[in-house]
Order: sequence, then C-alpha cells, then structure tokens
Amino acid sequence: MVQDDNLRILRDFVRGCDEVPGIYKMLDADGVVLYIGKAKNLKSRLSDYLQLNSLSDKTRAILSRLRSIETITTNSEFEAILLESNLIKKNKPKYNILLKDDKSFPYICIDELSSYPRIIKYRGKKKDGYSCWGPFASASKIDEVIDILQKSFLLRTCSDHFFASRKRPCIIYQMKRCSAPCVNKISKNDYASLVGQAKDYLKGKNDALYSSLTKQMKLASENFEYEKASIYRDRLAALDSIRSKQLVQLDDDRDFDVVVAETKDDIAAIEVFFIRDGINLGNKVYYFEGSSLFSAEEVLVEFLYSFYAKNEPPKEILINVGVEDVISFVDFIKGSYNVKTKLNVPIRGVKKELVDFALNNLGINLKKKIASLINHKKQLDELSNFFSTKKIERIEIYDNSHFAGDQQVGVMVVSGRTGFNKNEYRKYNIVTPLSKGDDYGMLREVFERRFKNNSSTLPDLIIIDGGYGQLSVAYKVLESFKLCIPIIGMAKGQNRNSGEETIYLPDGEIIVLDKHSKLKHYLQLLRDEAHRFAITANRKKMESRLQSDIFKRIPGIGDKTQKLLLNHFGSLAKMKLASLEEFYAVRGLSKKNAQNLYQYFHTTL
Repeated sequence: MVQDDNLRILRDFVRGCDEVPGIYKMLDADGVVLYIGKAKNLKSRLSDYLQLNSLSDKTRAILSRLRSIETITTNSEFEAILLESNLIKKNKPKYNILLKDDKSFPYICIDELSSYPRIIKYRGKKKDGYSCWGPFASASKIDEVIDILQKSFLLRTCSDHFFASRKRPCIIYQMKRCSAPCVNKISKNDYASLVGQAKDYLKGKNDALYSSLTKQMKLASENFEYEKASIYRDRLAALDSIRSKQLVQLDDDRDFDVVVAETKDDIAAIEVFFIRDGINLGNKVYYFEGSSLFSAEEVLVEFLYSFYAKNEPPKEILINVGVEDVISFVDFIKGSYNVKTKLNVPIRGVKKELVDFALNNLGINLKKKIASLINHKKQLDELSNFFSTKKIERIEIYDNSHFAGDQQVGVMVVSGRTGFNKNEYRKYNIVTPLSKGDDYGMLREVFERRFKNNSSTLPDLIIIDGGYGQLSVAYKVLESFKLCIPIIGMAKGQNRNSGEETIYLPDGEIIVLDKHSKLKHYLQLLRDEAHRFAITANRKKMESRLQSDIFKRIPGIGDKTQKLLLNHFGSLAKMKLASLEEFYAVRGLSKKNAQNLYQYFHTTL
C-alpha cells in the first residue's frame, strides 16, 4: 500500500525536478534500485506517478517501497533510452523486465567486396558491401543452411587471405562444396551466376530456380554430359533438403517481426517470429519470472526497447497489444538504425492470423514452462523435507575431472527454483601441485577458492559427486570457514552403475533411495549435469594443451605467433592442409617460421 510518506517523497522531488529528458532511479530504504525509467520530460513523467487512480499494480508496489529518487539528465530522449538499457543491465532492478539473453541474432551474408563473393555467418551491425538475410532464430539452423547452400551453389566460405594464397584447390573443392574460383576452376561470369541464384533462393524465389536447374539437368543429360547433369541433380537435392525443413512461406513477401506477449501466474512470456521475404526464419521464446504485477503491455514495451537495442528491426513489427507511446519507440528505432519502423496491432487478414498463431504457440509454451517450474519446485520442496532443512532456493553441485591424472579441473554447477542457472556455473583450473588423480586435493582447492569469500551468495544445499572421503574433505573446508551448510555426497554403486547410487551424510549416515524414487532421479539429474560440465571443461583444457604442445615443438613459434596463426587459419586442421605459399601469406609471419611450420605439418605429423 502506498503511504503518505511515499507520496511526500515523490511530491518533494517533482517540485524541484527540471523539464528535461533523462532517466530516473527509484530506490528503497537500503538504497537498492527498485526501478529505472526513461523520460522525454522528467518532471512530467514523475508527476504521472502522483495520479494514484490510474497506476498499475506494479507501479503501486514500487511506490510502496520508495524512499528516494535519483535522476540523470541527457541531451535527448534517445540518449535516455540507451542509458536506461545499460543501467537496467548493470543494476538488475526488481521491477524492470531484464532481458538476460541479449545476444544479437546471426545473419547469412554474401560479402560482395571481392570479385568472387563469399558466403558467411555474421553477427552485428551490417557492413557496406554485405548482402544479408536474416536474422535467424537458431545459430545451429543457420550453420545447417549455409552448409546446404555451399553444396547447392558452390560458393566459397574461406577468408580473403586464404583465398588469395591458393595455388591448388583445397579439400572443400574435393568435397564438391566449392567451385574453386581461387584457382580459376570457374569463370567470373559463371561464379556471378551462382551468386545470383543463391540470392534468389534466399529471397524465396524458388520456383524459377528449380525450373531453371531442372531444364539444365535435362539438357546436360540429353547431350550425354552426365557429370554436369549429376552436378545439377545434386544441387536440386540439396535445395530440396532446405525446402523440406523450411517453415511455411507466406504470400506476403515483405519483412516483419511478430512479437507477442502474455502473462500468467507469476511468469511473463514473449515470443518473437522473424519473417523475411514472406518466409518464417524461426522463433524464440523469452520468459520473465516474478512478473505477477506486470501487464502484458508493460512487459511488451520494456522488451521492445531492450530487444531492438541489440537487433535491427524490419519496417514493420506486428504486436498483440497496443502500446501507449508509439512515437517514442519509433523515434528510438530511427535514431538507432535510421529506419522508420511501424508498430501494428492487426485486426484482420493474414497478419492478424499470424499474430493469433504466434499467441497460441506462446500459450502452449507458457503452459509447458509453468508445468515444468511447478514440478521443479515440488522436487526442491521434497528435497528440503527429506533432509529436514530450510526451503531450498539454491543448490551447488561439485565434480572433478582429469585425464590420466593430468589436466585437472573442478567445476561448480548451480540449480535453483527455476532450474539450472548456467550463467553462474564456474570451473576451477587446479593450480596446487598434486599427485596424479588426487581427487581429495582437487576438491579441497575448489572449496577453499569458492568459500574463502563468505560475502558471496551461499547455497542452501551442496551435493558432492563422490563418497564419504570426498564429503569429509569438503565438510572440513566448510568448518574451517565457520560455515554451516547442508552437504551430501552422492556415489554410484559398486559397479559404477547409475541407479544404484548411495547418499552419504557428514555424520556417517548412509541413505539408499529406492531405484524408482523420483527424488533419486532428481538428484541424478543434478549430479549428471555437473559431470557433463566437468567433462566438457576437461576436454577443452586437453584440446588447448595438445594445441600448445604441438606449437612448442616448432622452432620460433611462441604464444604471439600461435595466436596469429589461429586467427589466420582458424584451426590446426586447416594448418595441416596448408601449402608453403599459404604460410608465406600470413601477415607478420617470417619466411623462416613459415618454412618450419610447413615442414612440421607435412613431414613430422
């Protein structure tokens, strides 16, 4: 409930506030930022909060805890919007929608700055000379599409340095995924024709392309040019593989995004569909928990600003709820990308059907998410009851990994009320000199490094992948730091069989859960995630070590040159296939080192 003292704080601040653009921060009694907002006119915007009858539940909740206000003035509303976005990411206010996964989406681009354009995956602001298609919702999907486009149109993907240094075709040509323009296996005109066909296909002009390729295949076959006919056949087959996986193509060939929002229980959800040239390039769902006080419109508005601060919008965005201040958003997009974008709530036609489809799809996803969270929280509550501990909000699971005693690494995996918190995972490269395979020593170092600073967030339960020995080591470290945290060890059966796990407690008690127990399955899930993360961390460390060991065997190759080579070639595999001329073409690499590298990769390995 909003008290008179809260309103007095607000009135006093508004009285001395200037009519300028900027951002405002609302803070509680402890100085914690509750909410960050933007305004074209700070005095006018903050005055709106005094109109109690028109305030939302979220705004009333903010005002009920308000103890102070801070402002930062800007030169324009556009600057205020950008500042607001940055400050929300930094402060993570409770009453702002926080877009945690804010990576930009990838594009398929044809780099036409070269005489022989290459096809690449690209993120970021579009460059001059790049023809781009996207964004694609899935990075793995775009890799798959580029792979098929290579097979279909035989366009190069190599860097300009690599391309310029070729004296003979590389292995990609031998795999029939490139036309080898680097060594004149194809004329410039014929290559340009392939580029044009690839563009047409990406624009959705499929029928004419299929017809043309089919005619060329038949003509080649009639002229007994069976090798050429097989090339056309393979290209048609590759394009078919794209078409069979492609989402529905619309009659409207314009570009637009569909962004729909829905709130239910304590969760808000947003789903974004990317439509380009009438083709659905995929969709992504975002969930925001603890959002019971937010309306769908409030969630949508904050999401639009956060999302399009990172992703260039099309000329039209279809939404399912009206937005009050459309002009500010349009101005923000204009200032960011020099694009005039229209927000549209369609009321009839194909676009209305598309919004309804997206909203229905979001509803299904939201129901699944809520069901999953309910089940997860139920498992946590059962775990709390089983171990007679307080309500569990955070679990940390620990595991170690090594390769024949070397490349030792320890990991921490975190799970909470909403599932695994992957942004809080940690890996610890073991630095203490230990004997090979010293699991106890590895675990001791990990715990000492993790808990030496007690000011960090502490778990409500710790799970160790191991038996009583590992558990004892971890428990003693906690005691040394005067920490009282429930901790258990979980070891597989005598034959290392999953399903026959034994649970160990610090007092020596042993618990064997029923093989079909849901609680046991949940604990296995947590332990297996830690094991997966540990194995992955160890494998990456091994790959880095092997790579470093190879370079150490080559005279004159230090860390700086190693980085230079990897930036140029991309991987050791490509270096092994490189010619002497290609090593000569690496900028900053001496002729002697180039010769040493070539000799090593072609005579030693």
